[in-house]
Amino acid sequence: MNSGRIRALDIECFINGGCTLDDSELVTEFLILKMENAYKIHNLRFRGRACMTNLPSNTAFRGFGFPQGTLVTESCITAVAAKCGLLPEKVREKNMYKTVDKTIYKQAFNPEPLIRCWNECLDKSSFHSRRMQVAEFNKKNYWRKRGLAVVPMKFSVGFAATSFHQAAALVHIYTDGSVLVTHGGNELGQGIHTKMLQVASRELKVPRLTCTSVKQAQPRCLTPSRQRRPSAPTSTAELCRCFLLSVCPGCFSHISGFLSWIQAQVFGFREVIWVTKHRLGMTKMS
Repeated sequence: MNSGRIRALDIECFINGGCTLDDSELVTEFLILKMENAYKIHNLRFRGRACMTNLPSNTAFRGFGFPQGTLVTESCITAVAAKCGLLPEKVREKNMYKTVDKTIYKQAFNPEPLIRCWNECLDKSSFHSRRMQVAEFNKKNYWRKRGLAVVPMKFSVGFAATSFHQAAALVHIYTDGSVLVTHGGNELGQGIHTKMLQVASRELKVPRLTCTSVKQAQPRCLTPSRQRRPSAPTSTAELCRCFLLSVCPGCFSHISGFLSWIQAQVFGFREVIWVTKHRLGMTKMS
């Protein structure tokens, strides 16, 4: 009974939906579906309710219910560890997926990358030796305490609607050596502009300072990149990166000795060399 293996889990969640429905129903659904996190627990009952309150209805952002559900599940893991007198990471490891199995939402899941990532994190961070140091510090200090934790996460990538799995990229190269990159993602602080600059500069083999202009496509512009996609769920930068990778070689092949040409660039000459490539497409997320 004190092995730390969870046999059953029954959780009911109430979320503050605010004064209007907005995305509360979808957030509740996502919270319930992802609440198992990286653990295979054979007997589960998850229930969720969005409650109408007198507060403003705030829309979903960055996680869409997954952080809240994971917090609840990890609290259960911590409680089990404390009750059984075991380390939390041992309880997490004991309850993780071990073999190919179906999740609670009936999707086949191969835990091999999860287990490999878990072991690498423990090894590269010297987790166990650091935990011993933390325990030693806490014994010697009554008022000051330290903590150390490692938490596995199984977070899905992609939308349920495959029409959202699209991206676009447009690259202009000018005679002064500057490069203009347009992509179909939304920059909202996650750094997609910086990532696209890094990809373009590496593929075109030019200094990053040369690629200083990045624009996100506007819906009103009649350009190949006019189809912007929602900035979620952990797939925008990857999709735009893939299409940018397919565009840059086309630009590069139009100019022989591109790097030497950049180095011998003549500033002040504004005529545009129309070395322009674009790419539109859609990917299927498994």
